Amino acid sequence: MELLFRGRDPDGSIEVIEHAGVRYLHFGTHAHQSAHDLNAPRRLVLECTRRMAAALLLAPGPRRALVLGLGGGALARHLLELAPACSVVAVERRALVVELARRYFELPDDPRLRVHIGDALPIAESLARETARPGFDVIFVDLFHGHGADESILGTRLFGACSAMLREGGVLASNYWSRDMPPLGSPGNVISASFPAAARLHSVEGNRVLFGMRTWPHREVPARLLDRARRLTRRSGVDYTGLLNALIDHNPQRFGLCAGARAGRSLDARDAGARCEPRR
Repeated sequence: MELLFRGRDPDGSIEVIEHAGVRYLHFGTHAHQSAHDLNAPRRLVLECTRRMAAALLLAPGPRRALVLGLGGGALARHLLELAPACSVVAVERRALVVELARRYFELPDDPRLRVHIGDALPIAESLARETARPGFDVIFVDLFHGHGADESILGTRLFGACSAMLREGGVLASNYWSRDMPPLGSPGNVISASFPAAARLHSVEGNRVLFGMRTWPHREVPARLLDRARRLTRRSGVDYTGLLNALIDHNPQRFGLCAGARAGRSLDARDAGARCEPRR
């Protein structure tokens, strides 16, 4: 394990560590804030990052994306590579983090990427006032400091701004540590409170990714989603078919599983044909 960078800014410590060809961003604790595989740069290393990317199954072919919490830039880079027509707006509180993302994590100098430095909440509210419809196709929210979630993702104000910016058919994905957010539908769950339709994905890392939408994409039958997942997998190298399986397993009520189709079973063409149209 090699320490590539250690420094401080007004928000605390920042380290960049490399191990076995993978670089990790840390904010003064053992928690990985971002990761990048130098030998497989298309790979999304962290499970929570991959699970956030599942939003692209429900909002295909995005043309405008918002990333709140740039970190090492894994999601921004993934969007730029996967969707050539997509422009990405990213927000990062710490200017030093943006510098390190470019120096150590291969964040590209791409004209499609615009980075704002500052707190996510006031910038999101400003963008919401400025954004004309149709707004953003996908919004990723990944706001953490060294000791946990940023307080803005624990209240509805940020997500009110995000809802205002999200186009019809768009998807928001927000990352949480499981301890920080009660289950969907429970009192205090800000995604349920802010979006008419929601879904979830848990991870073995202890994260919970929540998805918010204006309406559930009820026309997306599993067979069509499976075809999309296979195409995304071929183009990105990320296992989107596995992400689709997990999305169905964690949200069976959303997909209206038919008799004979088991949520725990790997989805294939026969399985996809046995499933019903998702419920509204």
